[in-house]
Amino acid sequence: MLPGIPTKKAQYKALTGQHPLDTCLSGNVLYVLYSCNTDPALGPSSFLKRIDLDHFDGDFLRQPNTYAREVATPGIRVLNIVGDALVICGPLPEVLGLDGSTIIYSESEGGLNSAWSPDGWVHYWEGRVYRGYGYHVPDKGVDVIDVSTRTIIQHLDLDIRYLGPWQGELMCGERANGNFAVYSLREQRYLLEVPLQIYRCVSPQKNIVANISEGRAYVLAGETLLLIDIASGAVLREIKYLEFSEMQLHMQSERLRAARACASDMSVCGTGVVLTLFSIGGYVLYLDLAHEQPQVWLWSGGRKVIALNCPGDLVYGLSDAVPMAWDKYSGDVIWQTKGSTATNTIEVGNQWLVFSQGAGYIQCNHWKKPYGSPHRST
Repeated sequence: MLPGIPTKKAQYKALTGQHPLDTCLSGNVLYVLYSCNTDPALGPSSFLKRIDLDHFDGDFLRQPNTYAREVATPGIRVLNIVGDALVICGPLPEVLGLDGSTIIYSESEGGLNSAWSPDGWVHYWEGRVYRGYGYHVPDKGVDVIDVSTRTIIQHLDLDIRYLGPWQGELMCGERANGNFAVYSLREQRYLLEVPLQIYRCVSPQKNIVANISEGRAYVLAGETLLLIDIASGAVLREIKYLEFSEMQLHMQSERLRAARACASDMSVCGTGVVLTLFSIGGYVLYLDLAHEQPQVWLWSGGRKVIALNCPGDLVYGLSDAVPMAWDKYSGDVIWQTKGSTATNTIEVGNQWLVFSQGAGYIQCNHWKKPYGSPHRST
C-alpha cells in the first residue's frame, strides 16, 4: 500500500535517553538496536528488539530482546537492512538474519584481521561479508569473508569511503583521490569514475551524497547534482540547483552564501530527487529529472529540514523537528503535527511512519487514510 496521511497524534512514543538506539523499519516490523546499556535488568550493553507494530503494547523496553551482546568498544552501533539481513556497523560489526536472532557473522570472538579497527563497517552480499579496515582509512582496502567458513578469502583494493549502507553488488561513493566511483563486487572492478573537482567550486570540502537507482547514479557534489549512467559512465545531467530563480530568492531572503546554501542531503525515488538543507535557512527542493526543467517546487520555513522521498504522492520530513508531509507534485503542506519530536531520522513502512533519534527517542505514527495528489495530472 502506498504511503498515506498519518494521524497527528503518535500511536507509540518512547524516550530512553540513557539508552542510545538506532532503528530500521521493514513493512510493519520495527527493529530497535540499543547501545551503551548500563542497566543489568535490561541485559548486556547492546541488545536488539524486533517489534510488530500492528500488535504492540507500546512498551519498548519491556519488549523481549531477540539478540543481546556485550560490546567492549564504546560507541553507538548503527543498524541497517541490507538485502535479506540486518547489518550492524560501528563497535563490534555483525550481520544478523531478519528474525533478529540468527547470527550470520560476528566479531564477538575477535576480528579475523588484527589491522581492522574494532569500530568499523561491514557490507553483506550473497553470503559474503565485506569488511573495511576502518571508517577513516579507505586506502587500506576491504577484506572479503566467507561466512560459511569464517575465513578471509580475498583482499580488494577498494578505497571508496563508507558514508552509509550500500545495497547489492554495487558500492558507490568518493574514492581517496576525491573522484566519484561505482565498484562492482561481482566483476571486482570499478565500473566508472568521475572527477568531482570541477563540480565543487563553491564548497570543495563538503562530503558528497550518492545514490544508485535503476542503473543510474545520483551524486550531490556541493552546488551540483549529477545524473550518471552506470553502464556507459556518461554524465547525463549536471544541475546547478543553486542557480534556480526560486533558490536565488531564498538565499537572498535568508542571507545564505552559496557555500552555506548547498544541500546537505538527498533522497531519490524513481526520477524524483529531494534535496534538503539541515541548517538555519533550510529548505526542501523537489526535482523531477524526467523533465528538461527539473525544478518542481521549493519549500522553506527558515529552519533545519530533513525529508524522505518514497513511493506515492507524499514527501515526509521534519522542519525544525516538527513532522510534516508535502504533496509531491505541488509542495503543499498536507500534514503536520502540533509539536516537535527532537528526532532526525525518518522511516516509512506498511502504514507506519517512524521518527527516531540516536539519543533514545522513538515516535511511531499510523496512517489514517491514503493520499492521492489532485495535482498529479499537472
